[in-house]
Amino acid sequence: MRVAYVAATRARDLLVIPAIGDDPFPSWEPAGEGWIEPVQRAIYPPASRRRAARPAPRCPSLGDDSVLERPDSDTPGRDNVQPGLHEMDGAGAADGRYPVVWWDPRTLKLGVRPTYGIRHQGLIEDPGPDVLAADLRRYADWQRSRERVLQEGARPSVAVETVTEWARRAADAEAAEPEVTLIDAASGVVRPSGPRFGTLVHAVLATVALDAARDAIADVSTMQARILGATSEEATAATALVEQALVHPLLARAREAWRRGRCRRETPIAAVQADGSMLEGVLDLAFEEDDGWTVVDFKTQAELAGSLARYRRQVAAYASVVARVTGRAATPVLLRL
Repeated sequence: MRVAYVAATRARDLLVIPAIGDDPFPSWEPAGEGWIEPVQRAIYPPASRRRAARPAPRCPSLGDDSVLERPDSDTPGRDNVQPGLHEMDGAGAADGRYPVVWWDPRTLKLGVRPTYGIRHQGLIEDPGPDVLAADLRRYADWQRSRERVLQEGARPSVAVETVTEWARRAADAEAAEPEVTLIDAASGVVRPSGPRFGTLVHAVLATVALDAARDAIADVSTMQARILGATSEEATAATALVEQALVHPLLARAREAWRRGRCRRETPIAAVQADGSMLEGVLDLAFEEDDGWTVVDFKTQAELAGSLARYRRQVAAYASVVARVTGRAATPVLLRL
């Protein structure tokens, strides 16, 4: 009984039950003694409705007999369940009724030979040289097509170059230097050296408010120093350096533009070059005044000691893109810290 219960209750959408089309319960006494009897009895309609099936949804056209073969070509009797949809009465359903579809065995693909061992014997049989040659040709064509697609897919549709890379390449080619204004904003501040300190100064200038007081600058310096793993001495020096830079007249002009909503900081830019390549980068600071834009690139003394020509070209490239995008004049400035 437990096996019958599990078999009858684990189906979610559809339960398929093998059954005898001629109801065995009225005429065969042992029918009610089997363990599957509760399930079997649940699928037989009452005698008054056994031959009154309706068309079953999403099923093929069903015949009139749910038994495949009968002796002497007999016709189905009153105990035969007509193929089709039967509405059954039962307490298990929410509304007390549940559907049962009796199938016509003639619509099934019967007599299928069972497969044992190798299920697809044809896969290991020799199909002949012509078939093999045709398969090899198709495979070779597929390989050539695949290689062609891979080569086409690996070819970039747009060549992208950062402003830093472009400036380095132009400096290596010894191209003419553009006109760039170089301003010292904090030359008298004692500071550590090394790339980490330069990164710290850039991070503080990128995030601190342009009108920040010393305490606010110190808070930002401390946070950025923790992110970068910098020392407290470096954080203190960065605070002093940024504090002095923010009172410089250039950044005072930027502060006024920022209050009017005409200032951009840490802004991504991109532009298509004459050769079709794309130039992209992130400018440090740009602000707009009545006579046009001023584009500022922050560099520490240690950075500018390396290649001043490269950094001139870099900020000039930023200014050129800003001028192209806005249609206004843009002045490039290197602010040495």
